Amino acid sequence: MAKFSLVSHAALTLLSVTTLALFPRLSHAQVSFTGLGDLPGGSTQSVGYSLSGDGTIASGRSQSGNNEAFRWTSATGMVGLGYLAGGGNSFSAGFALSQDGTTLVGNSDSAAGFQAFRHTLGGGMVGLGFQPGGTNSSALGVSSDGSVVVGVGSSFEGKQAFRWTAGGGMIGLGDLAGGLFSSQANDVSADGSVVVGAGDGASGKEAFRWTAGGGMVGLGTLPGGSGFGSEASGVSSDGSVVVGYTDSAAGQQAFRWTSGTGMVALGMPVGGGVSNALDVSGDGALVVGAYQTLGGQRGFVWTAATGTQDIFTLLSTAGANLTGWSALTDVYGISADGTTIVGTGVHNGNVEAYIARDSNKWGLASVSSAPEPTTVAFLLLGGTLILLKQRKQP
Repeated sequence: MAKFSLVSHAALTLLSVTTLALFPRLSHAQVSFTGLGDLPGGSTQSVGYSLSGDGTIASGRSQSGNNEAFRWTSATGMVGLGYLAGGGNSFSAGFALSQDGTTLVGNSDSAAGFQAFRHTLGGGMVGLGFQPGGTNSSALGVSSDGSVVVGVGSSFEGKQAFRWTAGGGMIGLGDLAGGLFSSQANDVSADGSVVVGAGDGASGKEAFRWTAGGGMVGLGTLPGGSGFGSEASGVSSDGSVVVGYTDSAAGQQAFRWTSGTGMVALGMPVGGGVSNALDVSGDGALVVGAYQTLGGQRGFVWTAATGTQDIFTLLSTAGANLTGWSALTDVYGISADGTTIVGTGVHNGNVEAYIARDSNKWGLASVSSAPEPTTVAFLLLGGTLILLKQRKQP
């Protein structure tokens, strides 16, 4: 029996509702996934930390007997960058890439101790030295053109965030007022003018945003927490969006901060316990990081339109080839253009770096380009359901 057989052919029913682009489905037809492998000579292990602005170059560390910084492209594969001289070649790691991919910063053992480095294609790996009174340093962020480097190291005052330039050398950024002296810089804006990280303030560890004019300003925490504080891990290209983790009534949560909204928790997929935002796209619209579940740690990607999405589930649903991969535990970085992520997962039982690309920006492009709200009319005529659409007028 036909579903509408009891409806008279003369009957006419009209139902009108307003919806946003007919609930557009996110398209991931352009998704790709690539395991980066590891350097030869050691155990199978690699970690991916950072990407160039267009996502075509990746950096991190891999075991080649010892941990070694690497630079990866699809043409060259994973290339080890070596170590600073005199340190025994026991450790180096590449933590951040400039947007053009020509400058990589990190740390390495050296004759003088663990030391921040800046690596360029023409000049190789060059140590950046230490703050006055310091014996160790690590570079964790770099500006778009590679001219400004930020990080952390020991100093006369204690553990201290720094900002380095070729002209000024390594300059300590101080600390938040009211606590023990301790600060760390984790990222820097594209032009090098805004630095983010964490300091020790009157209430304990606290995320900060630093500028030359305003100094180090604490970003606070969400209310109701148990006192473990907050930390900023990433900043947008213009310095207006800051991401990291914060204490809250619900426990440790990833946050996104702007001067207009303040600190806003990003939530997490069902089953999550704690979360941490690790990086943000150049325009501040996409946030990546990791969250903890009873089943282990998982990477995520967030947009305001889609919320927090488990990256393994997202890639699997989109049809990416994840054969042999049992988990994607972290998303450490996202390219400035928002198309590509880098992180670490478990591949055939080994820890391995990966990159994944979606030209649709993880669903953001679909939502952003969706048509304006539409009036949808359902016309039931003679047992036939007809869908009519009419663009809403301004």
